Amino acid sequence: MAVEAFDLLDEALQHELLEGLKDHDVAHFFESLDPDDRVRLMDEMPASVARQMMRHLDERERNLTNIVLGYDLGTIGRHMSPEFVALRQELTVAEALQKVRAQAEDAETIYTVPVVDASRMLQGVVSPATC
Repeated sequence: MAVEAFDLLDEALQHELLEGLKDHDVAHFFESLDPDDRVRLMDEMPASVARQMMRHLDERERNLTNIVLGYDLGTIGRHMSPEFVALRQELTVAEALQKVRAQAEDAETIYTVPVVDASRMLQGVVSPATC
């Protein structure tokens, strides 16, 4: 619906809207969103507006957002956060806790932690609360 409404605006008004999106507060709000939330918002924007907003992101945030955008609409990948902590199965408990603590600030949430093998195939999950 947003795309259709944007397309109905005359070109001057479209340009004015895009110029208004350069506002620092809007860019800061957009960057403060988690990548999966940012993509859900972008899915409601006209493509030209979404591209404009992506230009304001730093490289890390743009890369994280592109991971989520890589999944097709309607798939679970489009709703998952790319900011998570995964552990290799050969880590000791002490090493695992150290890694979780070191990466916790960059992870969106940590309810369970996937345990993966050398090929990054899921072997199981652990809860940091049980360690």
